[in-house]
Amino acid sequence: MTSDIFRFSARSVVEIHGEGARDFLNRVLTCNIPAPGSEQGRYGALLTPQGKIISDLFVYTGPNGLFMDLPNSMADSVVKRLTLLKLRADASFELRADLSAFVCFTPAPANALASFKDDRFLEPAYRFIATPNTFGDDTPEAETSDRYQASRIAGVLSEFEADYGTTDAFPADINMDLLNGVDYKKGCFIGQEVASRMKRKTEVRKRTLRVSQLPETAATGDAIIAGESTLGTLTSVWQGEGLAQIRLDRWKKAADENLSPEVNTVPVQIHDLREPIS
Repeated sequence: MTSDIFRFSARSVVEIHGEGARDFLNRVLTCNIPAPGSEQGRYGALLTPQGKIISDLFVYTGPNGLFMDLPNSMADSVVKRLTLLKLRADASFELRADLSAFVCFTPAPANALASFKDDRFLEPAYRFIATPNTFGDDTPEAETSDRYQASRIAGVLSEFEADYGTTDAFPADINMDLLNGVDYKKGCFIGQEVASRMKRKTEVRKRTLRVSQLPETAATGDAIIAGESTLGTLTSVWQGEGLAQIRLDRWKKAADENLSPEVNTVPVQIHDLREPIS
């Protein structure tokens, strides 16, 4: 079983307490928190008032309570920010160094504390919380796994620190709005005004897209060029495939002029986004 289970060594787990925690999180996060007791989860983010992503996160609900996983580098600051924002709400946040986040491509194990099916992937995938040594010390890390990275790039799934940093990106830049990471119907959340205004725009300027046929010299940060125009920048590279933030208007203009995108003077292929998950 462990060959299909991968641990996120770069992410921390927070346990969330308090009867008012769900309502409070709904008022500040981009996602709609599932009802207590349901075995569900949500992908989302905490935004700045200007609508940029402070940190991505995943919220889990289940019979063992409410949990969140988020990047190690942001865990302390996000917990502090949420604690300041909650005011008198009955909610508290506890970093759990004794727990880890995992992903697997088989149904989540029965001994998981919380789990949900992660529909962002093109194949069945499950995210869950468990103790780090549940599956032995040799559990592979997602961040360095060929299996996980290939599936992530195929699904055009940006990851914090791999593809963007804090306050670097709007949700639309990393397709969060197309991956059910932003709930526009639940009411206000921090940064909601900017996020909603961008959704109403007739054209999004920048998206994360998959790039294939990359040369062996390709590396994160390399520019994608067509003629004299820079179309975007590679944010992830893995075995000839990658992700890049692409200026859609420039990509269209290059296509209209029959200009091939290149990385390090080698022609590459930029792929259209898959249809949004319904």
